[in-house]
Amino acid sequence: MNNIDTALPFMDQSDSVFIDKSCLTRAERRRMQREEAKKKVTYTFTAEQLEEHDNFIRRQYKQRCIEDISGKLNTELEEKKKEVDDYINEEWKKREEIFSRINDTGDGFFNILSMLLAISSKVLIEKFHWKPIPKDNYFDKRLATARFGDYLVDEINSIMSDENADIRKYCEEVYENYGVKFVMEET
Repeated sequence: MNNIDTALPFMDQSDSVFIDKSCLTRAERRRMQREEAKKKVTYTFTAEQLEEHDNFIRRQYKQRCIEDISGKLNTELEEKKKEVDDYINEEWKKREEIFSRINDTGDGFFNILSMLLAISSKVLIEKFHWKPIPKDNYFDKRLATARFGDYLVDEINSIMSDENADIRKYCEEVYENYGVKFVMEET
């Protein structure tokens, strides 16, 4: 029997925490090494198997990275979609509010008429190279843009002052006489 069994019969040999290896004989140390070697699992792989294992690990890592990135991108995409939807809904509410006030206070109608004057003036200035009205209020009343604005406002006021005037009839007369008509086109 070895020294460990006689010295400490209550201690298990596999419990290496309590064994002082410096006190063991050479044979006991070798026996312990063999026992420890038996406990270890040893695998033998060929070069092809190791290469396949490495490729498998790389594929798993790549797949994890793709899933992480796609998850982040999907989250960002959903957030952006939500932001766009919120923006569109907010703009839609603002426009509905503007158009709902047309019948209530006439304020929305004023906005539409202002838009008509602004769009017409912008087209004439940018596309037909009319001169813009100076902002310092010192300008010649013969300026075509100023006269156009005055005439447009006078025409709108004359239509609006007549309660019996039919805007649809007015539009048809303008189309028959001048060939200009607004037609909604889907893009």
